[in-house]
Amino acid sequence: MSEFSLDELARLLSNNLEKREIIHHILFDDIEVRRAEICLLLGKNRMNKYNDLLIEVLLSDESPVVRSASFWSLSLLGNNEVTEVLLEAMEMEESVDCKLSMIDIFLIFAERIGLTAEQIQFDPQMQTYPDNTLMEQYFNNPIHQDDAIQIPESEIIDVMTDNKPDNQSDNKSTTIIEAKNRIKRLLFEITENIPMTLSRMAQLTNVTENSLERYLIELTSLNPTAGEYYQLEQIFIKKTTTIQTIIDKKPKPSIYCYSCGTLDSVFPCTSCGEGLQCITCRLVIGKDEDTLQCQSCLLFSHKSHLLEWIKIKGSCPNCHNNLKQKDFH
Repeated sequence: MSEFSLDELARLLSNNLEKREIIHHILFDDIEVRRAEICLLLGKNRMNKYNDLLIEVLLSDESPVVRSASFWSLSLLGNNEVTEVLLEAMEMEESVDCKLSMIDIFLIFAERIGLTAEQIQFDPQMQTYPDNTLMEQYFNNPIHQDDAIQIPESEIIDVMTDNKPDNQSDNKSTTIIEAKNRIKRLLFEITENIPMTLSRMAQLTNVTENSLERYLIELTSLNPTAGEYYQLEQIFIKKTTTIQTIIDKKPKPSIYCYSCGTLDSVFPCTSCGEGLQCITCRLVIGKDEDTLQCQSCLLFSHKSHLLEWIKIKGSCPNCHNNLKQKDFH
C-alpha cells in the first residue's frame, strides 16, 4: 500500500470512497512527511469520519510535525466533542514551534464554536521562545498592528529584493525594505510542515495581513514547492527546506491581461492600466480564465475560487451579500 500516492488518495476522498485501511496504514506506518500530509489532506477535504484516527495520531505520534498537522485538521473537522482532546494535546506538547501553532489554531477553533478563554480556563501565553528569532523579539517587544506596514501591490511578487521602490521617499522605501527582510527571515525560521496562522505571521513581521496574504498566495501559486496557503483558514504551511532558492528568484509573469492581452501578472495592468482582479484571491484574472460575477457588487472572481468561498462562507468576499452556489448554475 505504500506505493499509493497522496494525489490518488485525494481523488478517492473527493469521490467519497472508503479507503480506511489505506489511510490507517499511512497515518501509523508511513514516513513522517506522508503521515503529516495525510493529516492535512483529511482536514482539507473535510473528512470528519476519520476523526478517531486523527485523535489517536495527535496523542501518540512521536513527531511534532505530525501532531501539529493532526491538531489543525481536528480543529477544522471537530466541534465541542474534540475540545478536551485539543486542550490535552496542547498541555502535553513539548515542542515550542508545535505548541505555538496549536495555541493559535485553538484560538481560531474556539472562536468558531463560540468558546471563550474563561469558559475553558485556557491561558494562551507561553514562557519560552527560540533564541534570536522573530518570535522571541516579538514577545519581548510586541508590535501593534495599527503600525503595520502595507507593501504596495506592485512589489508583492518582488518581496525579496532590496532595491529602492520608484517614486517613494527614502524613509518610506527603507521601511518597506525592512518589512521585506522580515518576511524573508520568517520564511527561513518557520519549521517545515508546521501550520502557522496568517495573523501570527503578520505579528512577527509587522506587515499587514492583507499584504502578507497576497504575497503568500502569489508565492505558493507560482512556486508550489515553497508551501501551501489555505486562504479560507488563513494558514501557511512551509513545504521545503530550500525555500531560499525559490523566493530569491523573481518568478516570471505568465498571465495575460484580461483587457489588453499583454503578458502581465499585476493589477492594474502596467500596459493599459486596467485588467481584472479576483475579489476572492486578490490576484490577477487572466484573459482565458473562467470567471463569475457577483450580481450585487458587480465585481469578478475566478470561478473556482468564488464557488469554494461561498461553499464555506455563504457570501460575497467583497460586498458580503448572501450567495449560493446554485445562483451560478
